[in-house]
Amino acid sequence: MRSVDLNADAGEATEPGVDEPLLDIVTSVNLACGVHAGGPAVMARISALAQAKGVGVGAHPGLREGRTARSVEPAEAVRAVTEQVAAFRAHAGVPLQHVKLHGALYHAAREPRVAAAVAEAVRRAGGAVLVAQAGSPLAAAGRVAGLRVVEEAFLDRAYRADGTLVPRGEPGALITDPAEVARRATEFVRDGQVRVAGGGVVAVAAQTFCIHGDTPGAATLAAAARRAFEAAGLTVAAMGAA
Repeated sequence: MRSVDLNADAGEATEPGVDEPLLDIVTSVNLACGVHAGGPAVMARISALAQAKGVGVGAHPGLREGRTARSVEPAEAVRAVTEQVAAFRAHAGVPLQHVKLHGALYHAAREPRVAAAVAEAVRRAGGAVLVAQAGSPLAAAGRVAGLRVVEEAFLDRAYRADGTLVPRGEPGALITDPAEVARRATEFVRDGQVRVAGGGVVAVAAQTFCIHGDTPGAATLAAAARRAFEAAGLTVAAMGAA
């Protein structure tokens, strides 16, 4: 691994000025497309700022429920991706680098039928890079659909032994210590694994690494991760540059 991407969600904040510090650090942003958050004016503003800073911009389709888990049928997933990628193209004003699902929709794509439907929807929408959790059914489905897939790991979320994330609301699910984020960043790229809740490690082979924009101190965490990647001799660059 010689290059990694550092991504964060954007366009989700209810107060101004939250996204701007992250745009000076990350190399890709996942832009809310007006359903779980955001809207035309927010999309235009954030994408213009990102483009000016050389940050790649992708669509971040989600459900109105945001992170509240529920069952999702393949047709609903297709509709969400198709409509929100179209909204991105209409309002963002920059090239679509990638598609990364948000929250409940991201986790719903662990179900193989939903994963296949999402991958096909991205292909039909123009074949942007598909961001998928490392080792997930969505990553596999994207490759079957002929997409370029970039696999993702999370720097600010705890993992379980099966490779899934510790659910928000459980103790230790969110990681807010910059030193711990830096340690995890090094572990991911040096060893291809991460320590899990309760002890042990799980293998994670990823090329893009996420800091959630609404994690407390997100910009500080992102900066710690970037320093760790660079100290490991890696180039930190937008996934679309590869």
